[in-house]
Amino acid sequence: MNVNPGIFKAYDVRGIYPGEINEEVTGEIGGAFVTYLGAKRIGVSRDMRLSSPAIAAAFIDGAREQGANVIDYGMNIQEAVDAPRFHQQWLPEETNLETFTTSPDTVKMLESWGHKFAGPQDANHLAAILVGAPSLDGKPVGKNRFYGANDPRRNTGLSLGY
Repeated sequence: MNVNPGIFKAYDVRGIYPGEINEEVTGEIGGAFVTYLGAKRIGVSRDMRLSSPAIAAAFIDGAREQGANVIDYGMNIQEAVDAPRFHQQWLPEETNLETFTTSPDTVKMLESWGHKFAGPQDANHLAAILVGAPSLDGKPVGKNRFYGANDPRRNTGLSLGY
């Protein structure tokens, strides 16, 4: 398997799915992560992309193959708040896209069909509190029942869980 070293960033792994990042690559990364850290137990969370469940499952499989006990938190509230956004405007008819909302090849295809795109709108603010568990399909952690997330696009607001 040939893995592009450019997918490894300072704090995360980023690349184009399924070309640079796919289930095979993330399975290997999961195994290497556990081996490198000597981890016995890890937690995994994912973002909102359609490819994320399959990628997370492969990462978890790779980690488990190396003997780690894995807790799958699903998509947590902070990831949902951090997700790139788009806004479709009727008049003028255009879609505003934040960076990483849509792949460049998808934008090209949609433009060839007559869609018009513009840059992101001025940052709005979002704060959220998820009640019950730290992720949409997760379980509560200890006695905690409220999990907060604050929008990183603006340096305002506060949302805490307890």
